[in-house]
Amino acid sequence: MLTKKVASNDTEDVCLETGHIGIYVSSKTQKEFVPKIIDWLGKREGDEKNGSWWHGEQVMDFLRTRESAGDQKPFLIFFGFSHPHDPRYGKPELLEKYGAKNEFTDTIPNPKAPPLQENWLPAHPFHHGHPGLRDEERVQGIMLNRDEATIRNELGREYACIENIDMQIGSVLDKLEEMGELENTYIFFTAQGDRCRLKIKYSGRKHHAVQILRRRDR
Repeated sequence: MLTKKVASNDTEDVCLETGHIGIYVSSKTQKEFVPKIIDWLGKREGDEKNGSWWHGEQVMDFLRTRESAGDQKPFLIFFGFSHPHDPRYGKPELLEKYGAKNEFTDTIPNPKAPPLQENWLPAHPFHHGHPGLRDEERVQGIMLNRDEATIRNELGREYACIENIDMQIGSVLDKLEEMGELENTYIFFTAQGDRCRLKIKYSGRKHHAVQILRRRDR
């Protein structure tokens, strides 16, 4: 099993029968597999223990354990974040920086909020074809609103979440440098964004991830 091939002890083999449509479609998978990862997916709050800091701390804990054990073997870390997927609950100090609020009801934009995109429109020029679609109508912080104040606030929340991710990545890089591992390590930054802001459409299916691979040779 794969769990025997990775360095972390925080692993579990979960075997599922799948078809060509993928594992997430079946009701059995949703009942058995999703609870295994819901804790990771749910870390989208604006506090330390329930946001991006939590993701960073898992990596820092691995590095500290490795350091204390004097482990010199190559390693691979998949450093995944749940933000900036919605709901984008930012840390207070970062929300202040970007003129945003986690709970927004204002009708006038905060002057500190990021500007609108050039392709912003107050409404779709045609029906999007998906009545009741979650990503169109039920995203926390936006819902059915497409006014300037709401969209700029949500941009500010997104920027706050992204900067928090940057801070966690920076802490890991600093730790690698402290351990003397940084110059011998490949780091790849990736992002998944199958939906984005197009005209007035605002949806949050975005995740950022970092792959950290330490080479065998030094």
